[in-house]
Amino acid sequence: MKVADWFESMALPKLDQVEKYVGILEALGYETRQPEAVTDGWVVKWRPRSESA
Repeated sequence: MKVADWFESMALPKLDQVEKYVGILEALGYETRQPEAVTDGWVVKWRPRSESA
């Protein structure tokens, strides 16, 4: 079974926006990584959760 590649969000300027975005992604069943600081703000990496057999 292939593990899905990570997608990256566009830069979000405020950390509270990132927290809301992560909450939405997790509610939809996605796996997320810790937000990363970039020049324009914060980015979040996410992918579909891997399903175990």
